[in-house]
Amino acid sequence: MVAKVMISLPDDVLARVDAEARRRGTTRSGLLREAALRELGRPDVSAAAAALARSRARFAQAGRFDSAVLVRADRDSR
Repeated sequence: MVAKVMISLPDDVLARVDAEARRRGTTRSGLLREAALRELGRPDVSAAAAALARSRARFAQAGRFDSAVLVRADRDSR
């Protein structure tokens, strides 16, 4: 299913969209669809930053450790 939508763009932006669509040999809709899909596929920067902050907080509580010792202990316990 395909829906038609109306969007508002400044004239200069629309001119750039049309020029790029022509350059790529596609339509305005095709170019905007690909741009939207590319943008939607990007990670959410604020969510990634929050996850990183949570991870740092958890590791800060863990204290110092030697990862090689932990890996060996895990391997030897199997």
